[in-house]
Amino acid sequence: MLPFSPIVASGRSAGLAVLDQASIIVLARNYNPSIVSCDWLLAKGILAGPFINFVHTPAFSLVEEESLALIVDDTRLQLQLKQPSAENVTRLEGAALLFVQSLPETPYVAIGLNFRFRVRGSSLDLETIVTPKKAKLRRLFGAGYEIGARVAFDQDGFRATVLIPSEATANDFRHVHFNYHADVAGAAEASEKISRHNSAFANAQAVLTGLAPDG
Repeated sequence: MLPFSPIVASGRSAGLAVLDQASIIVLARNYNPSIVSCDWLLAKGILAGPFINFVHTPAFSLVEEESLALIVDDTRLQLQLKQPSAENVTRLEGAALLFVQSLPETPYVAIGLNFRFRVRGSSLDLETIVTPKKAKLRRLFGAGYEIGARVAFDQDGFRATVLIPSEATANDFRHVHFNYHADVAGAAEASEKISRHNSAFANAQAVLTGLAPDG
């Protein structure tokens, strides 16, 4: 496990984790974006339409429907859930699997599963991670300090990273980022890693639950 990097700053935050971003990144040595048209995506069942935005060039394609956005260039596919929730996060896995299986000869090299949660600071007991000396920190920073962290760990075939900022956004929320990265060699390995998307999401939720004061 790589060491985490604790961060200390001023401010206060305070409740409940809400998924507000979710995406799957599939890296390859050579995509052909010119293939990725609306008709092709519909024919393969990757997206269902109707489409609300579409840019199609030899080097870049962007396709958006109401719930999903797809962007692909010569090395990177990104599928992003536009209205993320715990109930619809499985849509990403299905679309990514169909894309990879529709282009099985593409030299896929890495998978990234990404989640961002909006969390009140009171839901994060970061002393679980950093176990600071409270008296010393208060001498250095005063009583209003906050702690953030970066933790890298192995999880179900991925190298996972969770980033917890020290400073809150509006209304005392923090954005907690999870990334699950795995190198792959080809479509079969890429599909296998993508199929663990729900497991990675469950792990992210478990980490946030475990970091709660009563977790």
